[in-house]
Order: sequence, then structure tokens, then C-alpha cells
Amino acid sequence: MRNFASCLLLLVITNVIAQTNDTPLSAYEWKKNKTILHDGYVVLKSGKRMEGQISLVGAPGQITGIFYKSGDKEVNFPPASLTSFGLTGVIENLNAAGSSNNINTQARSESPEAWYDWHNTGTIIMGKVITATRSRPGYVVLKNGKRYEGDLVASRKGDDLRDIKISTPQGNEKFDADEISSYGLTVNEQGAGQLKLEDNFRNALPGYMITNAGRLDGEIKALSNTSLIFKGTDNTFKEYNVNEVKAYYVRKKDQETGFVSMDGGFQETKFNGTIFLVYLNPKPTTINQGATSRARTLAGLAGQGIAMGLEEKNKTSASDKRSFDSLLMNSSDEQLMKYKDALQQTLDALNNNSSSINSVPQSLGFADIDVAQDLKKQVGSRLASVTAVLAGRQASSSIVIMNEEWIVLNRKTSETLIVYKNDYKKQVEVLLMGCDQFIMLDKGKQNDLRKFDSMAEAFKLLDGCY
Repeated sequence: MRNFASCLLLLVITNVIAQTNDTPLSAYEWKKNKTILHDGYVVLKSGKRMEGQISLVGAPGQITGIFYKSGDKEVNFPPASLTSFGLTGVIENLNAAGSSNNINTQARSESPEAWYDWHNTGTIIMGKVITATRSRPGYVVLKNGKRYEGDLVASRKGDDLRDIKISTPQGNEKFDADEISSYGLTVNEQGAGQLKLEDNFRNALPGYMITNAGRLDGEIKALSNTSLIFKGTDNTFKEYNVNEVKAYYVRKKDQETGFVSMDGGFQETKFNGTIFLVYLNPKPTTINQGATSRARTLAGLAGQGIAMGLEEKNKTSASDKRSFDSLLMNSSDEQLMKYKDALQQTLDALNNNSSSINSVPQSLGFADIDVAQDLKKQVGSRLASVTAVLAGRQASSSIVIMNEEWIVLNRKTSETLIVYKNDYKKQVEVLLMGCDQFIMLDKGKQNDLRKFDSMAEAFKLLDGCY
């Protein structure tokens, strides 16, 4: 049992070495139970890379620790506490025998995957998607021991590293994956998070937000209707969700737009006062009949347009085309379905070389057609035309366009009212007529406040009145 445990321990330690040691063991100079101090580095589990001198403790096949020294700082690291370690400035001359057993030929990342912010480049090579990282401060360690630091961009083909480009003070470098021993970022978790937020902060707008801590001024970028990124006066980025922000306001071209946290998301506001809050209803309840009717008409016309285009290719007379177009436009759905079935039966009979298609041309509206030459083609074309019209009608019937509704919340009474443009004047009248300040205005000003475009001004008046 003791021998088994020893073998198991050796297997585990050997596996750790294979995963963390960047430098071939033959490059280390052993003296008794440790290696001679050599320029090198260790990478902590946190992602921090520490340069200095290192010495391996134990034996070539059983590393029990890594001694690290930098100036007066000395640390004994257990192997499990490190992501990786290795020597710097070492070019190992390997002979053919056994070199493949000592070198880890696959480039290894020494930083967590999420820190790189991989994204799809839109390129596909041999069926594999090419992805790349955002530009990040990082480093590359080559298999010859040489290290480069600068702005790093890595590229992958599928799941495999393809190459790394790195911009250093001395110039730009590019290395293929088979040249690279390891690579990573020179930032910690917080720094990586800040860089990711900064990447997503494009097209941010000046503004402010209201939280439990009060008002915070800065710049805001909405990520969705439930989250945003805020950059404060300290130039740091922070992501907030809808539960952490009561409201936020952004300015664009001297126009301020507000959003309030309501109904599980950030909803645009028309007015946010002491008594009244007016915000966009995320789930409208009323149908915009006019817009729905227009959209359905357009969808139906699209189907008819396809059908007429097909009919134009038929070798029928102009009068036959007009007759067929009239049939498509004026027949009910039920009549078109019967016509479609008749066309299908005729086409099936023609495909089966059936001779029992008495009077087919006349019964299907094919006057003056050479039955011997093109009846089959024309029946198929008209079947497609009828099918297109029916599909257009079916699609149009499913189109429903809702009104853009605004919810009016009276914070004092908790009452709500839904208003929308088509009936706004009638809907808001009951509130306006209950306000003495409104009653005292002249008729012209009253009519202005009844207009939909004056909603914010009207509720500002009502907020002071109620």
C-alpha cells in the first residue's frame, strides 16, 4: 500500500510539472537536491507574474518546491500555488534523442480565459472560426527563452492558438503558435475587468444616475435594458444592473433623456416628478389599428406582386393576364383555396401523362393556349401565383402593431393611467381638468398642453398642482 501511495504521489507531481514548467528540465543545473539559482519567474494563481531568480527543490522527477528570490525578498512556493514557472534567457540546445519528451510543444496561457475578451473576427478558414483577443498589456515567452512585453493580440483558429502579435517599444512582432512557450497578461483581475468595460464603453453619453448613494455624474453607456456601464469623475468603469440604479439621464445634442428602473428594466421617461412619473410601457396593451392595417395591406400586396410577376412570364394573352390578376385580387381565401386545389389536381394529372383532362384550359382560365406545348408549365406557374397570394394574406393576418403606450403613475395615490398618441387628448383631459392652475390658463395655452408633444410640459404643471 505504501509503494502504491508513493507511485500515485509521483504521478500527481509529475503531472503538475508537465502543466506548469515552461522550461525543459534538462536546462536546469542540479546540485544535490536543488537547482542552481538562475534568472527566472513564477506566475501566481492570481495571474501575477514575478521576475527574479528561481531554484527548483527536490529532484528532476519529483519537484517539491520552487525557491524564489528578488532582491531581499525570498519565498518558498509549493508547486500547486503557481500557474507556471520557468527560466529566462535560456536557449536550450537539444539533441534529437528525447527532446520531444522534455518540451511542452503547446503554447500555454498563464492568465484566465475571460481576461482576454475573445471575440469572433467574422473570418472562417477551412471550416474553423477565427477568433482574436482585444488588445491587452501582456507578454510572450518563446521556446528559446526570449520574452517580449507590450500590447498583445492573440488569434485562434477554432480552439487552437494561431499566432500572437505584440507591440513593444522596440517595434511590432508576430509569432506563430509553434514558436511560443507561454503567454499571458500583465494585469490583475480588476485591471482585466476595467479593460473589458472600457472596450464596451464606445459611444457613451454624458449624464448622471440616481442610486441609493445619491446622484453620480459622469458618462453612461447602456448595455441593455437591464444593465449599464458608468464612468465617474475618477475615470474608473463600473457595471450596474437595474436593481442598483433608480434612474439615469443622458444628454445628446443638448437634449436630455431619462430612464427609470421599472417593471424589471430601464424604461424611457417623459416626465419624472414628485407626484407623477410617466414612462414607456414595455408591454403595450392596445393595437394601433391604422399602422396594423397599413402593414397588412403591404404584406398582401407583396404576395400579389410575386404572383403577378410569375404571371407575366406566361405566354397568355393580355386579356387572360388581366382576368387572372382580377381573380387573385378579388377572390376570397376560400375561393382561392378551391382554385389552388383544382390547379394542383391538373398538374398532378399532367405529370402522370393523364389524357383525362377534359376542358382543362377553359375551366382554369387558360384561353387561347397551345395545350400541346406549354399547358404544364403554365398550370405550374399559376399554382405558384395562387400559393404566393395565399401566403401573403396569411402572413398579413398575423401582423399586429401595438401602440406606443406611456404609463402615468401617481405616486401619491398609486393609481396608473395608460396614454397613447391616438387618444391622448381624451385620456389626459380628466387630469388636466382637475388642476386649478390649468383651469386658470387661457384657451390657447390649454389647447397646447392637450397636445401629445407637450406631454412633459403638461405633467410638469400637474406635478405642481396635485
